[in-house]
Amino acid sequence: MTDLDFDQLLKMALAEIDAPPTSAVVLEGSIAEGFGTPSSDIDFLVLVDGEDQPGIPAVLFLGGRRVEVRMRSLRQVVEEFDTAFTVPEPDVLDRCQRLLGAVPLRGSDMLHRIRDAVSAEAFADQVSDWFADRSRHALRFAQAMAELEQPDEADDWARFGLLQSAKSWAAHRGETYLEPKWLSAQLDRIEARAGSPQDLVRRYREGVAGTAACVELAEDFGVTGCRPEPGGVRLRRIPQVTTWPIGDRVHVLRDGADVFTLDEPAGRVWQSIVFDRPPADGVDRGTLALFVRLGLVGLSWPDGTAIRPAAPPTTPPPGRASPALTALGGTVVGPVTLVPLPADRFCAAGLDLVWSNVLAENAREDLLGALAVGSDETAGFAARRMAQVACRALFSAAGIHPLPPDDTLTRSMAELPFVDGAVVALARRAERPPVSLAKLDHLVAAVRGYAGATGFPASFDSAAEWQRTIELGHDWLRLAAHLDADLPIRDAADLFTPRRTA
Repeated sequence: MTDLDFDQLLKMALAEIDAPPTSAVVLEGSIAEGFGTPSSDIDFLVLVDGEDQPGIPAVLFLGGRRVEVRMRSLRQVVEEFDTAFTVPEPDVLDRCQRLLGAVPLRGSDMLHRIRDAVSAEAFADQVSDWFADRSRHALRFAQAMAELEQPDEADDWARFGLLQSAKSWAAHRGETYLEPKWLSAQLDRIEARAGSPQDLVRRYREGVAGTAACVELAEDFGVTGCRPEPGGVRLRRIPQVTTWPIGDRVHVLRDGADVFTLDEPAGRVWQSIVFDRPPADGVDRGTLALFVRLGLVGLSWPDGTAIRPAAPPTTPPPGRASPALTALGGTVVGPVTLVPLPADRFCAAGLDLVWSNVLAENAREDLLGALAVGSDETAGFAARRMAQVACRALFSAAGIHPLPPDDTLTRSMAELPFVDGAVVALARRAERPPVSLAKLDHLVAAVRGYAGATGFPASFDSAAEWQRTIELGHDWLRLAAHLDADLPIRDAADLFTPRRTA
């Protein structure tokens, strides 16, 4: 990169930004480290002895090159180094390392003051320890995936853990640049400084296969505590992950925001979990591994130390089933289905769905009474009410909350993609005179087929049927209380909350 005129590029860059004339400027990043290529960015850092500066860089295109200019105050730099030694995070370590490896272009005294206040050896040890910690957790996670019968995933994590161990070894020898893509160049420089090839570098470059071989070579790089121990890995409870059965379907709530619906086999695996123990014999290990990837179940080493993978929990695409939920919870389209609704709306819509069926039973009771006494006007009102509240369940099953006005429901049903046109026509006929109990019962049955409420209790026929209604509503109500979700009406809480008997 010796053909670049950095002074000219800097002059052009400073003409585009508002930098105090007393500020210092350094060249940082891969070019400053000696790793740059003709396509590498030019990274300038402006150090200001004054007010804090925004962290977003200015991106410029100058002289045919992409140039990034960051500005930091001395106070921000000091704070970042303090953080690097207390709560090391990759972004903070990277910014500190780039400054320590920078080339001064203007105001070198300011850069030297910063470097004099930081022990390069201590920082190298910190970076080495950080990489070693990542390596240790990755290698332990690899063995956990092997125990959960995920060999390809285990191999991927083992290779990642070995790379991190090599970076830890290199950092301990002064090569603290964080970006993994330059590891080969860093190993070249270590060998050049040593004046001879290094056996560890040779073995790493030759490649090893399998988790056990990666663990062995990582140990030689200085990362210990990764060999399998008696008892194997254990399942660990994750904070903010809770279980919510609705009917006989299991739902898992993550961080109060995401709802996962488990199909029957996955529900059995979930209910088999005993935390702080190894997985039980005979349990589907693939489903357990899926729970781990989703962040629903954690892992720990036999001594109780949590295993922290380098990757965050995954989130699958939301389930594409329509309707999105039923009276028994989320619609299942696989072993574990992410409900395509935020948790509070899922719960509110589910309560609306159950309550709509209760109201349909109540309207039917009113209709039967009106027909018995020959009150045509009351019967007409009850029939229209029965048709409308039955249709509310369809909108709730689609995840719509709050619901549209009742008077608009039957004519809006055609907007629901999963509802057959014949059912829409039936709803429009059933709410108009003359009253037909047979048509209304047909409509309610069709709606309940869509909404997963087939066999919904005849809530007002007997004490036993009312008890079944309460039990179904109470499952939703427990989740609503946990989420502080909206209730259809306040009376729903009063009706569904079990009361003590004397």
